[in-house]
Amino acid sequence: MWGDLATTLDKGSATLDLRDVTYVDVHGMQVLRQICREKNPAILTASPLTESFAEQAQRTSTNDNQEND
Repeated sequence: MWGDLATTLDKGSATLDLRDVTYVDVHGMQVLRQICREKNPAILTASPLTESFAEQAQRTSTNDNQEND
């Protein structure tokens, strides 16, 4: 799904809303990192937990298999 949507968005034009997210598995974090890497979206957070998800997604780590650092 992300691959189809990615081609329609300009870099920096997307908003990633994590405010109601309570869990991100390894695959989900890989997708979030890909979105951040490709589109540099504005990220909305509402708690320390979602802020942590956003920080992890924005990391440029080459090891996307790390669930928590």
